[in-house]
Amino acid sequence: MTRELPLIIHPRGRLANVMFQYMLALQLKRRLGDRAKVYGPGLPEWDWPAVGPAPHPARAMVLRGHMFDLDEVAHLLRAGAFDAVVIEAWGMRVEYYADVAEQRALFVSKEVPQPVGDDEVLLSVRAEDIEGGGSAGYYPLPFRFYEAVVEAQRKRPVFMGQLQPSPYTDALRKRFPAARYLPAAPAANDFQTLRSAGHVALSISSFAWLAAWLSESAQVIHLPVAGLFDPARGHQNLLPVGDARYRYWSIEFPEMAARAGLQAHEWAEGERSVTPREEGWAMNLARVARARRVPAAKLNIPGDS
Repeated sequence: MTRELPLIIHPRGRLANVMFQYMLALQLKRRLGDRAKVYGPGLPEWDWPAVGPAPHPARAMVLRGHMFDLDEVAHLLRAGAFDAVVIEAWGMRVEYYADVAEQRALFVSKEVPQPVGDDEVLLSVRAEDIEGGGSAGYYPLPFRFYEAVVEAQRKRPVFMGQLQPSPYTDALRKRFPAARYLPAAPAANDFQTLRSAGHVALSISSFAWLAAWLSESAQVIHLPVAGLFDPARGHQNLLPVGDARYRYWSIEFPEMAARAGLQAHEWAEGERSVTPREEGWAMNLARVARARRVPAAKLNIPGDS
């Protein structure tokens, strides 16, 4: 009897994070062939059903974080060194997903996006859960970044995302009184709105990043290289160097030690450093990020130490 090769997704995070987990699982399945089976919670936003119940293997490799040798993982599972791969990882490294067209084909939606005109630039806002500054890779963007993008594009600003009333969003509306603000919408609709815009600036968010990267409509994507998007800060790499759609910006970003007592809206209102960068600058960052290799998998065998 042919041995099944289980790839078991333990969902971590919101929509885009789980999408990354599925993308990572499918990269392993490509290497393993028909014997591999992906178990997971499904993605109802994309009409993907849940698959389960997942097996409970005695020996499992648990992937965490972002950096792996996928060929090695597939080889060890195929060879029987362990019984399954458990994916707690996100795998946010753009080189794993070289064929963006292949990824686009995975996520087809019937959602009708909110309209954004050719004379407008869509500005993604993340606030809500990150305004308190408790997560090292995230912080609301300085308003100067949005101003610089609008100046560079010479288009009308349209804000979308986490625009619920808060000190940060209240200050944002005062700073940009003539801008258009899209109404709140379900996550799947927001994703398609980002994905359909011709000109877009990202907030520091895997959701915004993935929607823009998958886009077939985007002509220009402004990416602030900070926090999650700065490969020097961790093992992720979300700099799609070589993709002509992208414009890179270095922006001031508060370190964790500097956030004590910091109010996000007051910090964002200040005159922060925001600098447009050539692709060669981003290429150097990506080169360093791709040169690093660290162990990011754990063999989970009861009784092993």
